[in-house]
Amino acid sequence: MVILNFLSKNVAKKKLLIYNQIIRESKGGKNMEENKKQQNEEVSKKENEKVQNEKAKAEKVENAKVQDNNKKVEEDKKFKKVENPTKTEKSKKEKTNKAKKENKDTKIKSSYIVGIVLVILIILAVAISVSMMQKTPQKAVNEMLTALKAGDLEKASQYFNYENLMNISGLTNKDNMDIETQKLFFDKLEWNIKNTNIENDTANVEIEVTNKDFKTIIGNYMQKALKAVFSGNDLSNSQMESYLKEELQSETAPTTSVTKTIVLTKQDDNWIVNESDDLIDLILPGLRETINSLNSIETE
Repeated sequence: MVILNFLSKNVAKKKLLIYNQIIRESKGGKNMEENKKQQNEEVSKKENEKVQNEKAKAEKVENAKVQDNNKKVEEDKKFKKVENPTKTEKSKKEKTNKAKKENKDTKIKSSYIVGIVLVILIILAVAISVSMMQKTPQKAVNEMLTALKAGDLEKASQYFNYENLMNISGLTNKDNMDIETQKLFFDKLEWNIKNTNIENDTANVEIEVTNKDFKTIIGNYMQKALKAVFSGNDLSNSQMESYLKEELQSETAPTTSVTKTIVLTKQDDNWIVNESDDLIDLILPGLRETINSLNSIETE
């Protein structure tokens, strides 16, 4: 029993020793792990610090480069500011010189154009003056008909013998009709010169003339006169003329157009219209035919 107890105690001691050793070893392992962990953390921390330091150095270097670049940019700007005024002045001078040159060229061109226009105007003025001064058959006819329409019988007589023509027509003479009544013969005149043929001192001018229809006017005038006579009235020349004047002034007086060729002769550098039946039929359409009819009735 004593031996067993002793053994059991020894065994218990050994177990206790072994257990203590295991605990110690276990604690030692934990301490080693913690130590390793701490060491690893310290290494990681150092590496992080190293990385941060390197990063800070790189940023510092980069900032330094940026600052250097900024300094260079500022220096370039300063240099350009110093340089620009000279270039600007030069550019301004070049632009001014160019503008002066362009203005000079424009003035020269304008003067040329003005000169050309003036020459053309002078040529036109001379041509118009020459054409106005030049006496032609067409001009003579135009001026004659214009004078008749305006009632300027004196001027019209420069181109033909008006009084003689009126006597030939059988309508009137100088002594038996008022001049104002005679002007009414031509106040509706319109004309168009169609053709002109000149041979030496003779010209044939074809004209279309529109005027009052004297065949109708004289017919209406005679009806009024006959009506008055049949009524027992004694008609004076002035009364007969008033009847004719009424018909000439009537707004309903018809017009007619006639185309004839009249002859002009050059006399002392002036073109004179020859008196003829064609001239009477042209400016007083229907008149000669009506007068001839009345004369034939009187003869019978």
